[in-house]
Amino acid sequence: AMSNPEYMVFWNCPSLSTVNIGDNVLKIPQNAFLNCESLISVNMGNSVSRIGGNAFSGCRGLTTITIPSSLEFIENNAFSSCLHLTAVYYTGSVEEWCRIVFGSNYQFSTNPLYYAHNLYINDSLLTSLVIPETITEIKPYAFYNASCLTSVSLGNSVETIGDYAFYGCTGLTEPIFTERQFVYMPYGYASEYTIPDGIQQIVGGAFENCNSLASVTIPNSVTSINFRAFYNCNGLTAVHYQGDIVQWCNISFNGSYGSNPLESGHNLYINDSLVTNLTIPESITVIKSNVFSGASCLTSVTIPNTVTSIYSRAFYNCIGLQCVLIPSTVTFIASEAFYMVGSIIYNGPATGSPWGARSVGGFVDGDLIYSDNTETYLIGCNQLASEVTIPNTVTTIGPQAFLNCEQLTSITIPNSVTEIGSGAFSGCKNLEEISIPFVGGSASATSQSSITQFGYIFGTDIYDGVYITQGHNVGTCIPGGLRHVNITGGEKIFHYAFEGCSMLHSVTIPESIKYIGNDAFSSCTRLNSVIYTGSVAQWCNITFGNSASNPLVRAHALYINENLVTDLVIPDTTTKINAYAFQGASCLMSVSFSPAVDTIGSYAFSGCSGLIGLLDIPNTMTRIESYAFQNCNGISSLRLGNSVTYIGSNAFYGCSMIHELTIPNSVITIGSNAFGNCRQLRVVNYNATNCLYMASDVWTNCNLFTILNIGDNVTNILSQAFFNCSGLTSVVIPNSVTEIGWAAFRYCNGIRTVTIGSSVVEIDNYAFDCSNLDTIYSYAENPPSIQYCTFPYGNTSIPVVVPCGSDEAYNNARYWSEFTNIQGKVMYNVIVGSNNNEMGDAVVTQEPVCIDSTAIITAIANDGYHFVRWNDGNTDNPRTVHVSSDTTFVAEFEIVTDIEDNVANEISLFPNPATDILNITSSETISSVEIVNTLGQVVLQMDVNGESAVCDVENLPSGVYVVNVRSLSLSKGADIQRKFIKE
Repeated sequence: AMSNPEYMVFWNCPSLSTVNIGDNVLKIPQNAFLNCESLISVNMGNSVSRIGGNAFSGCRGLTTITIPSSLEFIENNAFSSCLHLTAVYYTGSVEEWCRIVFGSNYQFSTNPLYYAHNLYINDSLLTSLVIPETITEIKPYAFYNASCLTSVSLGNSVETIGDYAFYGCTGLTEPIFTERQFVYMPYGYASEYTIPDGIQQIVGGAFENCNSLASVTIPNSVTSINFRAFYNCNGLTAVHYQGDIVQWCNISFNGSYGSNPLESGHNLYINDSLVTNLTIPESITVIKSNVFSGASCLTSVTIPNTVTSIYSRAFYNCIGLQCVLIPSTVTFIASEAFYMVGSIIYNGPATGSPWGARSVGGFVDGDLIYSDNTETYLIGCNQLASEVTIPNTVTTIGPQAFLNCEQLTSITIPNSVTEIGSGAFSGCKNLEEISIPFVGGSASATSQSSITQFGYIFGTDIYDGVYITQGHNVGTCIPGGLRHVNITGGEKIFHYAFEGCSMLHSVTIPESIKYIGNDAFSSCTRLNSVIYTGSVAQWCNITFGNSASNPLVRAHALYINENLVTDLVIPDTTTKINAYAFQGASCLMSVSFSPAVDTIGSYAFSGCSGLIGLLDIPNTMTRIESYAFQNCNGISSLRLGNSVTYIGSNAFYGCSMIHELTIPNSVITIGSNAFGNCRQLRVVNYNATNCLYMASDVWTNCNLFTILNIGDNVTNILSQAFFNCSGLTSVVIPNSVTEIGWAAFRYCNGIRTVTIGSSVVEIDNYAFDCSNLDTIYSYAENPPSIQYCTFPYGNTSIPVVVPCGSDEAYNNARYWSEFTNIQGKVMYNVIVGSNNNEMGDAVVTQEPVCIDSTAIITAIANDGYHFVRWNDGNTDNPRTVHVSSDTTFVAEFEIVTDIEDNVANEISLFPNPATDILNITSSETISSVEIVNTLGQVVLQMDVNGESAVCDVENLPSGVYVVNVRSLSLSKGADIQRKFIKE
């Protein structure tokens, strides 16, 4: 009814589903059917010549639309957000379609094909497009996103094709171009492409999103490149131009961005030579817009006096340019002409400074650029130098001063510098070493922040480096080839400073450093040396925040004044070695403490696996803090001074080579796992007369701990003192002891005999809750006070041997009276030992021994040694002795020397300890094997006649056994003894 309405009333009609526009309607006005989301189809009459802006915008339900041949113009965004449009039906011809004007200003959703993809000409889907000879022009966007097209044939009469005319025609497989225009490049067509000679214009969108394109060659015939012609060509790395610089400077790059392929490719080659040092020819008077936009290959540019104007984005993002001298003949400089260029030196009349550059003005001295001739503020570098030493006149280095100085391999910053700007060395991807007066961007920083991170001076821009997020701060990108950092000043290295710097190989720390914060060197996985310019005493006084603060945890090698520290001597001036001081320093082979040292801090020597032999703790030292020597698995002998009062948790955890240990009488506290995982520990001499606390797990996994010698001055065995020491087979409580604490020997299931001294008056619950206990000896004439579970609960048949005449008292004492086999006898002690515990030890079948009884003693040599004799000259082994008094036998061992001893040395037992199967192997034939318990009883015997034996020990009680191996190669007729622990 309305042939030319000014407005329509269907805006936001939610129920409208179908629209039929009559033949008398000439124009569909703006917003006519805006947001009619239920609209499904539109049929236009034959008179509609114009569709207004946003006319069908937001019609999300619209699936088809019929457009008449009368249509001449579609305004901007007419079909915006028609997300479900699948087909456009056109009642005219291809010739008429090519004349339609689709909006202006690059509004892509003006053409309904943007969503529909399928164009029907008189109800036939257009797939093979043939442009008639009558057509001289194809309007912009004419076939935008028409993925239905599989081929295009242009008539000879076509003179002009508009921007984006065939963009998004993903069904096409061949490029489209005319004699003078390059129009469309199919995605993925080629990685290298040469535009045909004679082409004068590259239309908008021609190569847009061609990510597979790595190299493009442009002929010198090209005079203009339109908006977004090379936009988002992310794979492009090289632009080859077949003309000269004058011809390149005369190309018109139209639009604000994407017209210049250098914005993606960055590298301009003129006749196959990369342009780095650009000289603008004197014939050029105007430097056009976008002409070198994105050309990061440029490291210098010389502008002649003939130039009067520099237009917008001429050197946009030429990040390789640190300083550009602009002659005063230039009177006009447009916005962003030098965006991201380091510095501009210019004294002409143009306004709008700094035109995108970081600074304007400056003073050049050699390789460096300063804000003025005082040379205190450094703003740039000319990029030509590989090694730079900044003079000590400089106090401040500006942000991005050395941006993309790719030639730079080494830089030295003097201690005069107090501020370094963010990203000062961003893009210096070939930097190998740097000397800095402090870590981060400010010498005056007082607390951890992004400015205290090492990566701060390298900035956040991503380039060919290592991207790191330090301490949950903004990520930074550090050169991947950076190997050495030399810190020359400052007192603190803050938290996370070098976290994740996996590229670093070495770091130099100055004597001025007093504090290194948490995780400062976390994940520096390739660090292999730490160079310290101070003394050992100064290093010991550095405060480390945690384990990952100390670079030695990763580097393992400490150099003091360039000398590798192997034999560490703690000087007299040091009273305390701070926590973490030498953690991870596996370079250390020995350490000597001066008498002045009172305390060794937590983790101070943790992981120093190179420490070997004796560790001698002086008599003046009082405290060994937690984890102090954790996992120092080369220490084979430990001597604790008689002033040590505190042994912290895990202090010697994992010191797996220690064989024998003496706890001095000065010790008051022994923490959790203090000697845990000391897997070779066999003998403990316990003299801690003043001990007030022992954790329940001091001896975790010390499975070879079989001999406990409690000192004669010890009066109290603390609760859980030897909890779960399953390797012990017997325990003798000396006569000095009066109390035995709760669970003192609980779960020591290898113990068969317990000897209680004469002075014991009280034994707490579970003290000897040992499942394999089979004999109790008590020298106490008066029955000690015990609890209902002091010994294994319910096992009242265990023999209890007491002094003659005391049996009646025991039979009447509380809880003792429940034992059914209390015997009054005279008892003697049989004590066995070794002349050298590293060579071997000895065991006795029982202790004490009743008068006129016998005991079996056995010497057991360690690998590489053999038994020689007992201290009384007897050579029997095993040996039966008659007991009539307290007596001591010492086994003497020697190193293996002769052939038969070598045979013995080559006999192996594994696993040891074992739970179910024990394997025995030898280089010679084994004739037989027998396993004997500590009572001298043979619990397993087998003939072998081979070089290996497999023994089933699953049903044996837990404890220590002697394995007698007979070999046919031995002429002496003696068995070879080995100790075996059943878990």
